[in-house]
Amino acid sequence: MLIRATFTLSLLTLTVSRSFDSGSSTINCVKCHATDPEKINVHLIHHSHDDVGWLKTVDQYYWGLNQSIARVGVQYIMTSVANALENYPDRRFIQVETAFFWMWWQNQEEVMRQKFKKLVENGQIEIVNGAWSMNDEACVNYQSIIDQFTWGFGILNDTLGECGQPTIAWQIDPFGHTREHGSMMTKMAFDALFFGHDHVIFGSAFGSDNTYHTPGGLCWDYLCSDDAIDDDPSSPGYNVNVKITSFVNDVKNYAKYYKTNHVIITMGGDFYYQAAELNFRNSDKLIKAFQNNTEVNLLYSTPSCYLNAVYQSQPVLETKTDDFLPYSNADDTFWVGYFTSRPNFKYFERVSHNILQVGKQLYSLARASGVSNLNVDLLNGLRQANGVVQHHDAITGTEKQHVNDDYVKMIHRGIIEVESQFSIIFNNLLNQSLPQLTSCLEANNSICHTSQTYDEFLVLVYNPLATPVDHIIRLPVQNASYSVEGPNGNIQSDVLEPISNFTFIKREEGPIVGGQDLVFVADEVPPLGIKLFLVKKGSENITRSKTFDIRSFGNEDLGFDLDENTNLLKSVTMNGQTLEISQNFYYYASHDGSGGRVASGAYIFQPNGEASVFGNASIVRSYRGNVVEEVQQKINDWITQIIRIYKSSSHNYIEFDWLVGPVDVSDKIGKEIITRFQVNNFQNNATFWTDSNGREMIQRILNFRPTFTYDPTKEPIASNYYPVTSKISIIDPERNLQVSVLNDRSQGGSSLNEGQLELMIHRRMLHDDSKGVGEALNEQQFGQGIVTRGRHWLVIGSRNETNKNATVSAQERFLAQQKLLQPWVGLETTGNLSNSKINELILTNYSALTSKLTTILNLITLEPWKNSTYILRLEHSLELNEDPNLAVPIALDIHELFQDFYVENVQEMTLGANKRLETVKGYNWEYLGHMTKKNTYSDDTFIEMKPMDIRTFIVELNRK
Repeated sequence: MLIRATFTLSLLTLTVSRSFDSGSSTINCVKCHATDPEKINVHLIHHSHDDVGWLKTVDQYYWGLNQSIARVGVQYIMTSVANALENYPDRRFIQVETAFFWMWWQNQEEVMRQKFKKLVENGQIEIVNGAWSMNDEACVNYQSIIDQFTWGFGILNDTLGECGQPTIAWQIDPFGHTREHGSMMTKMAFDALFFGHDHVIFGSAFGSDNTYHTPGGLCWDYLCSDDAIDDDPSSPGYNVNVKITSFVNDVKNYAKYYKTNHVIITMGGDFYYQAAELNFRNSDKLIKAFQNNTEVNLLYSTPSCYLNAVYQSQPVLETKTDDFLPYSNADDTFWVGYFTSRPNFKYFERVSHNILQVGKQLYSLARASGVSNLNVDLLNGLRQANGVVQHHDAITGTEKQHVNDDYVKMIHRGIIEVESQFSIIFNNLLNQSLPQLTSCLEANNSICHTSQTYDEFLVLVYNPLATPVDHIIRLPVQNASYSVEGPNGNIQSDVLEPISNFTFIKREEGPIVGGQDLVFVADEVPPLGIKLFLVKKGSENITRSKTFDIRSFGNEDLGFDLDENTNLLKSVTMNGQTLEISQNFYYYASHDGSGGRVASGAYIFQPNGEASVFGNASIVRSYRGNVVEEVQQKINDWITQIIRIYKSSSHNYIEFDWLVGPVDVSDKIGKEIITRFQVNNFQNNATFWTDSNGREMIQRILNFRPTFTYDPTKEPIASNYYPVTSKISIIDPERNLQVSVLNDRSQGGSSLNEGQLELMIHRRMLHDDSKGVGEALNEQQFGQGIVTRGRHWLVIGSRNETNKNATVSAQERFLAQQKLLQPWVGLETTGNLSNSKINELILTNYSALTSKLTTILNLITLEPWKNSTYILRLEHSLELNEDPNLAVPIALDIHELFQDFYVENVQEMTLGANKRLETVKGYNWEYLGHMTKKNTYSDDTFIEMKPMDIRTFIVELNRK
């Protein structure tokens, strides 16, 4: 993505890597040119940064369509590069995005494929990163990152072989960098992570107008306007000396900020090298012009060659244990709006991730069972779609509207393909003959054809977690009474009014008929298991009285109270604690860009002053039922919310189900909506905690950065915003209390005052922030601004005491797991099924596992892989300090993990499943007097999982 912003290209050393002979000129398959110990060695990295969608769709970028937006055709880049390198063995290039590589590879004749593969094998082309896309780091969940790297690596292994296995992570364009992403790159056995868009290290060296592009005066791509090199002394345009003088001055400036005499210079930009010879011919001349230079040695290089040259110099490196967020390119311009931009799309991405994991599990179980009519390739569309939308201009919400629409279509198509064989799979696993099951993708909008049309239907629930779950089933139904029957007979249920009339979205064919929500608990759904329920409609047109005078909900174990005057939250009881907590909605007026400031937009959050509160709430209704107790609040005409608790003991939280939109901009002012929680008498000492990509928590301190200083008065609000992909917490150390809010998608969040937490949930702006997308973030649907619905879960408790056999931090971990990987729910009318057949189905109980795993262990991947093998990926979910009794090593024998299969021929792999862990050696970097550690590995079926471990295995599943 082309932007104008200060950034740095930095090297993050990783704890797992390879070791090489110090005199070797070949690193893996890459051939490195000689360096000079007496000179500044300038490593020219020729690259093209190819966004997998941004201003144009993926297909438009690849084929060169919609040229009025950008004259770009990615299909020409790899062909042009291969031709430019073929007869010039000194030239080098790096290839990054596997999604585009795969599109190109599939459309090439064999002679071109072999040409490209030979260039990889002879070291002229280095494959770096290798993921399906160059993912964002702020808004993504770690499981989605792992998935898209794994799929990209698999394609590279199949096409380019061992020389195509990347050893360098290359994150040159994301807008800030997380600690967890660096940790995962370690687990993938990358030698180093190169990254950009960071305003901290080396920032002053690169200047305010430099990104990952070629230095000024040296841009020779056909998209550039710099003069070519004229090296003919007899020519009137001879300019070599001028080019050299300017470049040497830049290099000397750069070199001041490096620990060694090796400097890295990127030679490329967005979609460069469509006519590669232009770049390489001039680079040849530039390098030739430096052959006799006494100060600078210029050479074609790659990241691996640069890394190895730095390693030979043996610098002592510093470590950084926090992250590079939030990113800013000016004192008052913070790139934190994208943490929330396009909230509906961010939610849909999480839904698609959930369905993909379910699909990979079910297809694995079916293939291992020998289902003959199974098409495993139907997983590929959703694999690739999910990989695409992790891109740093996709999940971020910073793409043009027509591109976002294309992403949504891509995901939806992938979901339909994956789910198309679920009925076949369930019939095989249950040895039954079920009708065609369908999921309710629009249930969040109170729309589900099956449950709203039929008087009797089956509900199948599949649990993708390795522990049993009690899952809340919420289905839109007709205005009637309903009964629900499970394996043990009739179960309790509630029929509730929906959250708001806004959920009945008007379509071209007319409005969806209003109705009710049926709620019941699918209890003890087995691990990797199935449970069925029968729903029957009873009396029609039930009239329910609306109660307004209830202010207290729940009991002494779990409950909440409302304020009698404001109708807002007043107090919460949970885990043996009662705290005075209020919650309300506020908005920041979006700055319009006047007065020399940058406007709020898709990337930038630029508030025009403090947040304004919307006011008190009115109560639409209150309800105490068999399953749920809840109150529906109305804040204004376009903000409603339900606060609820579930009576099931396993649901130990307060749920906030909010509906916001269309955001009112009739006053011509953009608005950014937040929900804010205020805990009375709570001292968190200006400190709060946010998750890093859904895994380890990271400390944040108001107006403070651990590794540099800045002036928070320039922008006191946005400068304290951080990405929240799973949870945000505050802790009162004196009272030893913790308050956390968990969310269902990426959102920006902060704690701007003592005892306070806020999350941004919706954004609607009227101005562009001038960061490249060229559109205001003003999403429209059905002729109006979009409506977004979401949920937050509030958890409170003592830090050390255990309730429900776990500390509050551990409880939050388990809750986050259950919300990330929820059961898949399929519906179908009973049709012509007999009563005896229906009863037989309801009594069916299936689990793929021999026994449940402890809640501490997650089975995060079970995936069909190459040559009848499978990827099995296990995770210890707790950090060391989260629970004294549970955050301990856990032993597990995976040989008999499954009911029907033995796990055999185990090979432990790196996190991306492309390299055997035992083959990874390691650079012995020294940092602050310490040496890096090497991996441990096992090909045994008896393994030990330590806190925060993720271990990946390629296995066979053989029938018992």
